[in-house]
Amino acid sequence: MRKYKFFLIVSSLIALGGFLVITYLDIPAPDKLETKILEVNDEKIK
Repeated sequence: MRKYKFFLIVSSLIALGGFLVITYLDIPAPDKLETKILEVNDEKIK
């Protein structure tokens, strides 16, 4: 029974770590996101 518990804990930690890595890589870094502040009297909009 010990081996099953150990295997279950290790496999769940690996699955959780893989999920966190995938979600972290899927989100782009904040410095790579392009943000533009639009002003009311901006010449580019007109």
